[in-house]
Amino acid sequence: MIIEFSEFNLKLLFFLIYPVFIRIQDYTSVTYIKEDKDNLLFLVFRCFLSFIFSGIFVLILYIRTRKIERNSKLNKLLLVDKEKVGNLNQLEILGNAIKRKKIIINIIYLLLLSAIGFFATYGGYYFKKKDYSNAKHSVRTFFEITNFAVLSYFLIKQRFYKHHYISYSLITLILIAIFIISFPYLKDILGSFIFYFLYELAFGLYDVLIKRYMDECYKTPYFTMLMVGIIITICLLVYDVIAYFVNPDVSGIIIGFRDNIDSFGCFFLFLLDLLVEYIWNLGIWILIYTFSPCHYFISEYVSEYMYYILKYKEKHETDEFYSTVNCALFSIFFILIIFFCIIFNEVLILNFWGLDYNTNKRIKKREKKEYDQSETDNVTVLNDLTSVERDSRTSRESSNSINSN
Repeated sequence: MIIEFSEFNLKLLFFLIYPVFIRIQDYTSVTYIKEDKDNLLFLVFRCFLSFIFSGIFVLILYIRTRKIERNSKLNKLLLVDKEKVGNLNQLEILGNAIKRKKIIINIIYLLLLSAIGFFATYGGYYFKKKDYSNAKHSVRTFFEITNFAVLSYFLIKQRFYKHHYISYSLITLILIAIFIISFPYLKDILGSFIFYFLYELAFGLYDVLIKRYMDECYKTPYFTMLMVGIIITICLLVYDVIAYFVNPDVSGIIIGFRDNIDSFGCFFLFLLDLLVEYIWNLGIWILIYTFSPCHYFISEYVSEYMYYILKYKEKHETDEFYSTVNCALFSIFFILIIFFCIIFNEVLILNFWGLDYNTNKRIKKREKKEYDQSETDNVTVLNDLTSVERDSRTSRESSNSINSN
């Protein structure tokens, strides 16, 4: 086969969570937000407040593991020998020291993730301009793929091979073509380059550090989201309460609630909007946890294609950027980019020009083959040694028989 699936399982559906639910939120957010009554701080607050829904999953996991841990501790206590209590105390002291160190590392990671997450989100909304929007399909995507890949290489030691470089090069060529087509419609090109580079650098650092934290500290995305959500939400609430009474002009959260949540129905829609926002954020975190930060490319570009099609239906008669010709060309380019993102992340494998040689599937297959060969060699050597030992024993017995005669 020229093309084959690396792994085909239900986890591949994680790619659809983000693009589907972020588009749904385009509709849930406007159901209760009054026109011109939303503000930046309230927007960022809602984003991280939604993370607290992870507490439901954390509680479920805690209840499930609590009984197992209790039984494990009981078994250990039953096996304790009184003569070994002194040694156990020493081990307990050492264990406590290791636990304290892990707690400190956890706190540092969570504070760092919270700070980067907040400033990336707030800065992204604050510095974003409409003049940059037509450049997002080319400039933003290039910096996203580049920054994520470079940061993954240095921070989580992700290795890249021939199929990565070729797919990255082809994606870059397609993005150049999109940029050329978009050029007549671009405004503030230099500003869009600077903005999208810094924007994707911040989010790339955020997502790659999320992966590193979860791998190094053995934490689930639910726990990590919950902690980051709690830290940022508390900090924003403390700030906003003080700001509201000292200088209301720099406040936002209390004003956002006052202007938009004025009935039980609005409060219900507010909770629904938080839930939808939580689901698409969770889709990103689970994708990073299960696969890698670079797998986010697939979800992101599927989302961008859906966004472009929706904008085409809305603006193709009034905005030349969304003309029928551009839509046809962009659709071809978007589908090709999604395809090469899939190749980059080894969801599909190309079985020619050696592009499959260093994929995880082939590496694991070679390792299994080498292991099986090693086991076969060990059995052969063992049989040979047994045969030699048996022949030697037979020879000695024959010799002893002759001597006795």
